[in-house]
Amino acid sequence: MYDGFFASDIQEAPWRGGVRPNTEAKPRSSTGLNGETTMSKKLHIGCSPLKNTIYAGTLLKDGRTWGANKQDVTIEALEAVAEHVVRFGAPVEISDETGKMLYRITVEKMA
Repeated sequence: MYDGFFASDIQEAPWRGGVRPNTEAKPRSSTGLNGETTMSKKLHIGCSPLKNTIYAGTLLKDGRTWGANKQDVTIEALEAVAEHVVRFGAPVEISDETGKMLYRITVEKMA
């Protein structure tokens, strides 16, 4: 079952400062211990609309169902986004492929 928006499916669009869906992502291959070539699955990140939890993991072949390895990464993801926005030095705007702004993220550093 599809469990939310996949933040891993976006990439920077430097021409606008926003992001757009990444349609070019492909699994990477690597060489195993015995010299065999293996394919790694693409890591997906999504927010569950039922639990409001951010998960990271792989999807099954249907592209919508989480595999058994999904992990709750809510706190880590929020901390990483906050740190990214602070280092960016300005609000981060996320747009769809047509340029329509979907989100503006601002962070107020407390300490």
